[in-house]
Amino acid sequence: MLGHHDSAVGPAASTPAAADLPLRPRAWPNPQLDLVLRIVVLQVLCLIAYGDVYYTLAVSISEGSRDAYLMVVPIHLVIIAFGRGTVAKGVSDGETDWILAIALGGLALLISYLTANRFPTTSGLWNLPLISSMLWGICAATILFGVRRVWQVWPLWLFSLVAVTPLPSMFITASLGGSNFAAASVAAILGAVAVFLGGERSPMRWRLLATAGCAVLGIAASAVLAARPLPVSVSVGAGAVPLICFVLLYRFSAVSSRTTHLGGGLAGDEGSGKSTPEAHSAAGLPLRSPITLTMLVALTGVLLVINTAIAGKQKMELARVQADWTSQAGLSASQEFDFIHRYLGTDATFTRYLPAQVAGYPAAAVDVITVASLGALRTLLLCASIAIGFPVTVNAALNERIGNQQLKFVVESLLHPERFPAQEQRYRQGLATDRLLADYFDRQRLPAGSVLMDSFAAWGIWLNSADTKQFIVTSDYDFKAALNRPWDYGVKYLVVTNPASTDADAINIRYPTLWNDGAGFSKHVLTMMNGASDDDRFRIYEITGAPLDALSPPLAGR
Repeated sequence: MLGHHDSAVGPAASTPAAADLPLRPRAWPNPQLDLVLRIVVLQVLCLIAYGDVYYTLAVSISEGSRDAYLMVVPIHLVIIAFGRGTVAKGVSDGETDWILAIALGGLALLISYLTANRFPTTSGLWNLPLISSMLWGICAATILFGVRRVWQVWPLWLFSLVAVTPLPSMFITASLGGSNFAAASVAAILGAVAVFLGGERSPMRWRLLATAGCAVLGIAASAVLAARPLPVSVSVGAGAVPLICFVLLYRFSAVSSRTTHLGGGLAGDEGSGKSTPEAHSAAGLPLRSPITLTMLVALTGVLLVINTAIAGKQKMELARVQADWTSQAGLSASQEFDFIHRYLGTDATFTRYLPAQVAGYPAAAVDVITVASLGALRTLLLCASIAIGFPVTVNAALNERIGNQQLKFVVESLLHPERFPAQEQRYRQGLATDRLLADYFDRQRLPAGSVLMDSFAAWGIWLNSADTKQFIVTSDYDFKAALNRPWDYGVKYLVVTNPASTDADAINIRYPTLWNDGAGFSKHVLTMMNGASDDDRFRIYEITGAPLDALSPPLAGR
């Protein structure tokens, strides 16, 4: 992979004409061997830089993770990288390659690391460590192959981005029943896609035939090995089968007059920005100096240190509990959910337990998932925020009793202003009430913490106030304590939302009769109408003192 210029000797070297001739770099005698070696070096660099990430992934797969397909993705990437065709155009400029690799690649890696630290759940959900590994692979490939060649194999990087994220595979597998056969079949289809992308040098009819044959053979192998552990069936159906199909396709139908993207193109003196016909015919890859390779290895070592340190901070110790912990905690099973079998297999259970109901406390439930494979459970927990969280969030957002409908109407007015004029939206008209209440409290110059309210529905009051310190709102640390005993926390006023319009008000949940009778410790002093209707929107109650029964059970949570 290293090249140098042969020294000119003889009389011709002293003539001006000979001195102007470009020097011919020494190339590998076998360009395909050069390509294969660079691909191997690229994968080794990624393996070293993200060694802890790959080790954790290997342990997870050995524990039964449904992400077993990831162990054959490197094979798919080699197939695509080696098989992509067409001569790369342009000159080789090592300085440009380094600039782009450091600027764009460094920025992408920085964003990835910041996201992983700021949003650890999202990081695990989308497998950001592996995506970071892919970004590092692009940077290293830019140095080894040149930016033009890296750009021209964009299907390889798109395939990598889709493959390293477990969500598509998990949801497709679940829709197919969630069995090991379904998981291995999805991996086999992924291998067939790699064969199609890697067969770019072959005629389309042979390319489609190889892809179809790979898919059929891979699924057949998955069916035969369905009783075996998932890594075994994936290795055969999604690893060995695609590799054999690609080798046969490349051997018997590839157009020999073309060279690969990563292997084709011009190779000039590194950093010079120049190329020559002799360099093009002698070698298909840019020449890299020992200094370049040393710097690349040094960067790999730096990433290894950084990734190992980050992984050490994120590791968690598992707590051990007794087998009968549910009975000791007073939990009783109330419902079983069978859909968990599609995600974790037939040996998994999803049980909802109910604790003993206590008067004055809100209803609660404890959901428990059990499975023999720790790796599979970890994968599911990361994906549950989309598989379960999104439907629950959408349903809650569209529920008029608990959803925040202002956003919905704002979007309608922005998209269709002629059909939904902003000035006619009742939520916008209701904000006039919020401004009046904010002015009402501001004029009294109240001390801090004098007004208690749930900001889910009363957020407009807080935003329009000139003195937000006078409020205790839902996000304040002392909100729950002040809600349970407002008379002991210096609260003078309670802002109560009409229970007929929403269920999402902690004050009404804590004191169900407050809207009607003051709950025995406050008096009604003001009512604010809804600006768009004749309904009462808010009522203001003034604290009169502790109730006779000040030992009522406190609110445990929202």
